[in-house]
Amino acid sequence: VIHRDLKPSNVLLSDAGPKVIDFGISRPYDSDLRTETGKLIGSPPYMAPEQFQRPREVGPAADVFALGAVLVHAATGRGPFDSDSPYIVAYQVVHDEADLSGVPEDLAELVGRCLAKDP
Repeated sequence: VIHRDLKPSNVLLSDAGPKVIDFGISRPYDSDLRTETGKLIGSPPYMAPEQFQRPREVGPAADVFALGAVLVHAATGRGPFDSDSPYIVAYQVVHDEADLSGVPEDLAELVGRCLAKDP
């Protein structure tokens, strides 16, 4: 299953560990269903570059990218790309390096790999 909208508000913490919720726009990885051209699905600060560039080809790597962004948020209280404009965030996600300042060193390497532009 590809979630396609993993973000902090879709991760609940419980005594048993984190739980991912809101599978409203998820789809099976091997599904023939594809995102309609011109449609943006997800939350820009947590979307992978391919969700902006090639939305019909989104796969599991997009959820790994989103996990990296969620981990930055969990560690710092902010996402790795920051702007009030979703258009600027989209540009940053596609073209800029993630801001990992404040991410603990032992987590930064993993998060950096999650946020790779071209998995």
